[in-house]
Amino acid sequence: MDGNPDTSVALPIPTDVQPQFILLEFDRPYLARTLALSLIEPQGEGLPAGAAIADGVLQVSDDGRNFRTVCQINLTARTNLTPCDFETSFDDVTARWFRVLFTKVSPRLNAITLGDMELSPRYRISGIKDKAAFWGLFSHVRLRSSWPELPAELTIPRGKILDLTALMDRDGGLSWQAPAGKWTILRMGYAASGRENHPAPDGGRGLECDKLDPAGAEAQFAGLLAKLLADSAPLAGKTIVSAHIDSWEVGSQNWARNFRAQFQLRRGYDPLLFLPVLTGRVVDRLEISERFLWDFRQTISDLLVENYAGRFHTLANQHGLRLSIEAYDHVPASEMTYAGQADEPMGEFFSWSGGYE
Repeated sequence: MDGNPDTSVALPIPTDVQPQFILLEFDRPYLARTLALSLIEPQGEGLPAGAAIADGVLQVSDDGRNFRTVCQINLTARTNLTPCDFETSFDDVTARWFRVLFTKVSPRLNAITLGDMELSPRYRISGIKDKAAFWGLFSHVRLRSSWPELPAELTIPRGKILDLTALMDRDGGLSWQAPAGKWTILRMGYAASGRENHPAPDGGRGLECDKLDPAGAEAQFAGLLAKLLADSAPLAGKTIVSAHIDSWEVGSQNWARNFRAQFQLRRGYDPLLFLPVLTGRVVDRLEISERFLWDFRQTISDLLVENYAGRFHTLANQHGLRLSIEAYDHVPASEMTYAGQADEPMGEFFSWSGGYE
């Protein structure tokens, strides 16, 4: 519970006669609202994105012997450069004993390696890493028609948020005379995800392009297909008839250099003061924050569909080629809309059971 996923504890695989759990005992009743787990996912195990890795429950007890269930725990495989994380919020619960009990684990695992765990009185929006597109599992986001009202102490009034960007120097140092009171300083930035194209020979490997900016698709097309077509111009549209975007296996992208301006253009308001929502915090009200997250995902989808798939389609057609796309496998976009940019949508199917059998 040190906030460092590089330190870990490994639990054996649970069985019907020997469950595996972590028990927390407090000296006095403890108030909890959020549970976060970081499971170190085994590398090279071939688990498809979304496959079940481990299931369990969070339980509490007043006497250390009789436990009741607070919430379910479901850990699934991811495709990004992150551990397998789980986070959920629940109704206030106060107890002296808390137990994270694992009930079922993928047979591809020989241990449950837990990198980090947090049991917190802070409220965080459940599933925030899916909802904020840190992972591309848009299909895991469950939409609702209404959201509960939270107590005022669990929310951040938008009018209390200050933009300190102008007070930072070029090295990131902040010079600010804070008004009296208790403040949280939240620093946000963006960087490349570190994801590389694959499979590819060593000479052809490199960072994935920026798929939310048309310059990314243009650079990718110019770096490969345009060179191929230049070397074999008479074959374009005859022997070489199609360009292809394969299935999505490179994790997610949720920001670009012009994202703020594009969000304002498409959604009609500035996202700046809502950015704390991307950390799971609630700005104004839960319903407003969830609506912002929907707008955030929709903007990512719009940009990816138009600037990556759409731009690639235009470039292919300009060179006398059709475009085919395998438009699935947890694309951070509306996959049907993404597929609609292709002259020939493609698919494939496998037989697997989600990781448990």
